[in-house]
Amino acid sequence: MGVHMKFFQQIGLVLLLATLAGCATTDSGALPPTASGHEPTGKAQAEVWENISGGQLPTLYSAPDYPDAPTRNVEISRLEYKAAIANHGVRVRAYIYPPEDGEYLFKLYGTKTAELWVSKSELSNDKVKLVQLPSPEGSTAEAKWKVKLEAEKRYYIEILQSGTTKYESFTARWIIPSKGYWTKINEISPYVPELEPELDEEFIAAYKMGYQEGYGDSAEGLDFDDDYPPMDTDGDGVPDKWELMFGYDPNDYYDMGYDDDQDGLTGYEEYSFGTSPLNADSNGDGKLDGQHVADGTDPTAGGDSPILPTDPVDPTEPVDPTDPTEPVDPPSEEEASMLVSWVTPTTRIDGSDLRPDEIKEFVIRYGTSEDTLTNDVTVPDPAATSHTIKELTPGTYYISITVYDIEGNSSVASNVKMLQAE
Repeated sequence: MGVHMKFFQQIGLVLLLATLAGCATTDSGALPPTASGHEPTGKAQAEVWENISGGQLPTLYSAPDYPDAPTRNVEISRLEYKAAIANHGVRVRAYIYPPEDGEYLFKLYGTKTAELWVSKSELSNDKVKLVQLPSPEGSTAEAKWKVKLEAEKRYYIEILQSGTTKYESFTARWIIPSKGYWTKINEISPYVPELEPELDEEFIAAYKMGYQEGYGDSAEGLDFDDDYPPMDTDGDGVPDKWELMFGYDPNDYYDMGYDDDQDGLTGYEEYSFGTSPLNADSNGDGKLDGQHVADGTDPTAGGDSPILPTDPVDPTEPVDPTDPTEPVDPPSEEEASMLVSWVTPTTRIDGSDLRPDEIKEFVIRYGTSEDTLTNDVTVPDPAATSHTIKELTPGTYYISITVYDIEGNSSVASNVKMLQAE
């Protein structure tokens, strides 16, 4: 008799042999608006566009059906998503509900190109990009500054991702101020576009006037253009005019992820803070722009004038020891580890009971590609529910697990899934 088992992935996505728990899919495009008050419902929508090749967000942005007609919608219960199909683009728009007042830090784990945006209000047009993947840190990136949020309010959040394989995924985390460690973002509700106010003529007129007064088109030799919103051809969150002013390509999505002046800030962050991407010390006070941001001071003002963000949380801050889905800290810069967790099976394929004393061991097979699971680890403890694989090179690994009983029977190997060794 074979053994039926359930296998759980470290990054927090439940992996079953045949199904993905917690998600419901609809075949049509946009769903009718869902009632969304000022309380979290624990649900949101992931909009999915199929046949988006290349694994790059600009390809998604230029798709004829984007942004208004997704191929399908998937219901999610937290800010996590696993693609299940190749060549796709995903957008999650939701409201988040801070459980307490304070300054929150955000992080994004992803296996391909992805972005995380958070608004200072419930309106989408107030959003600011906090994280962009891939990043210099690889498939995990932490925001460089905190966001001040208030309890009893809701805030708009948006995550975009594009991938080429069915194993692509992303996971968003935040640090609740009083807890001090990374946790899942479960306090969510569906985004309701109908609640967005339309920009009135007075707002647009004020924008045009301010543009005429404050933008140096003539000084930079650029054609005058006061259209609202400003053109952003590559969809990287930075207006074309700003990129051209500093010699960047407005058709290159990735160039705003570079840190050309080596001050610790990407081009997008330089734009957000009003600093120069070509001058590491924009205010000339002898301190790098990125150090100002890390210290919570203004990189454009003299001295140590404070800005809203405060010191970033130490990236070596321990994760919640009660949450087995958080990535473990790497033991050193040269080697990494990954935690694989599972639920002990209780039934066989024929439906009969599988007692704990009938289980002999678990075998984890892994490799650097889906077709080469050449490494294996045997976990001889039948009561074990997790195992940490150590001394790995940091990067992406493909994992499958099999359970054996005392008579030598084995389960069918689980579906191959991806994990990050960090």
